Amino acid sequence: MTGARVVLRCDAGPEIGAGHLIRSLALAEALRRCGAEPCLVTGELPYVWRHLLARRGLAALEHPALRPDSAGDDLLPGQAELAVLDGYELDSACVAAWRRRAAYLAVIDDGDGDRGADAVVNSCLSARAEAYPHTRLRLLGPDYALLREEFVEPPERRPPDAVPRLLVSLGGSTAAGLAERLLCGLEATGRALHARWIASPHEDPLAPAPRENGSVEVEIAPPLPTLLDEMLEADLGLFAAGGVRFEAARVGLPMVLGILADNQVADARAFADAGAAHLLGWWREVEPADIGEVVRGLLDDTEARNRLATRAGALVDGHGAERAARALLTAAAEGTGK
Repeated sequence: MTGARVVLRCDAGPEIGAGHLIRSLALAEALRRCGAEPCLVTGELPYVWRHLLARRGLAALEHPALRPDSAGDDLLPGQAELAVLDGYELDSACVAAWRRRAAYLAVIDDGDGDRGADAVVNSCLSARAEAYPHTRLRLLGPDYALLREEFVEPPERRPPDAVPRLLVSLGGSTAAGLAERLLCGLEATGRALHARWIASPHEDPLAPAPRENGSVEVEIAPPLPTLLDEMLEADLGLFAAGGVRFEAARVGLPMVLGILADNQVADARAFADAGAAHLLGWWREVEPADIGEVVRGLLDDTEARNRLATRAGALVDGHGAERAARALLTAAAEGTGK
């Protein structure tokens, strides 16, 4: 469908972070490579995310009054061949609203089930077809992991330094206020290490503060539009169990995951069961001593880190967004899956 008009309605903000926006952006990039004309519809964005869209040359309709439970269909002039909805509160009523604007409808989902759309994209390793009995086109599993263009063919990671380098990112939401707990956990390793801590655009960029003993060097980085360079430099990642797990898997960065939200539980466990990540449980519940033990054990065991990276890398090949884009455009052109 060369020249097809596609709208991607997605949410981002202090309560839900940037995961919906980032994967919608990745799909938009792939749709553009396939010849379509994508446009994102969203609420007001922090500067770092607005700048990200602008630098990628993606059209966006950003409206300050647009809430996560608002359809936003009235912001789009004219009609679209395809609409893709991505947000926790974009329910069947929103799908129905978008039917006035688009001939074919898809949702990007984490496991909520049917919402009356024609197609669903669920990249989770834990995704199951039976969750969508009334959705005809089901694009399920990590083969459809929605990764941005820089992760399609990423460079190789650099060799390790004498002082281990950790990358810490707990997502772009205010729910990630766990700096003190994690810093205590890193200090509990008893190891000298360097931690590059990616701040959320919704929280104090100066926290956490390093302790007097100096064994853990903490570098606070501002919110970044992509973590690719940081992943290439790190020996181990400590992450919220969101979309970042697919990016880390693609670049071969071994990771320790913690859960921040209910929708992360099933797939965090699936990654752990597949040997693709070490799962600590809920970040708000795990004890600093347990964090320290796990991190120390992985830093001391190169083979264990390599196993995590290899098994995660086998799940994600970087081409999921283009697979999804081609499948959706084909279905929209043929009117199939309805």
